[in-house]
Amino acid sequence: MKRLGKIAMIVLGFLVALPVYAGTVTLVGTVNEEFQLVTPSGQVYEIAATAEGDEVAMLTGTQVKVTGEVEEVDGDMIITVTGFDIPGDAAPEQEDEEY
Repeated sequence: MKRLGKIAMIVLGFLVALPVYAGTVTLVGTVNEEFQLVTPSGQVYEIAATAEGDEVAMLTGTQVKVTGEVEEVDGDMIITVTGFDIPGDAAPEQEDEEY
């Protein structure tokens, strides 16, 4: 019976260590100097080191709208950015060149 208890504790410990998957989300927040996205409610998301994530992380002080996969690992929320936009940042209009 003690062996069954030990096995149960090992399985429980393994399950607690697994990341909690939250799925695809779209968030708006500001990138801080610690390469995190902070939402208006104060929720902090670590930005995963990917090509898209690295681009977002370099936008310190900028409000961004990001889409990505969120998971919780050891109490930290981590977003793996799959796309992003800077709200209100329209491409500049190009003027016709005169010849």
